[in-house]
Amino acid sequence: ELFRFLISLTNPHDRHNSDVMMHMGLQLLNVALEAAHIAPYQSLLCLVKDELCRHLIQLLGVDRMNLYAASIRVCFLLFESMREHLKFQLEMYLKKLMDIITSENPKMPYEMKEMALEAIVQLWRIPSFVTELYINYDSDFYCSNLFEDLTKLLSK
Repeated sequence: ELFRFLISLTNPHDRHNSDVMMHMGLQLLNVALEAAHIAPYQSLLCLVKDELCRHLIQLLGVDRMNLYAASIRVCFLLFESMREHLKFQLEMYLKKLMDIITSENPKMPYEMKEMALEAIVQLWRIPSFVTELYINYDSDFYCSNLFEDLTKLLSK
């Protein structure tokens, strides 16, 4: 129930959640993900797959840097430790980061693009991550070619 409450604090569409509450929820989730192994518990994994990942991807669209940075940090912890359980969520996250980096919107701060690029590079440094991308996405008929797209993006 505590984990469910922390996830509910990260909902950007809940009008009761202020920026301070969302930031505190992200910081507490950061601590929880660093301290606990969630993947073995199916009920917690379902919360992560559905609600938490949806809220985090929505928070990548906000223009407040503290929420944006905190959501990227929580995403990294999730995908570093549980990426084998979060295949489609990782795909959406990487697509969102690529969209942010390649955005031509003049209102998009340069810092947000830089943080998105650093988040991809940070994932890229995880041992076997690049190989997993190719095997799990580019070789899968129902997924996009993430390895190819990210390689083109990083080469630019």
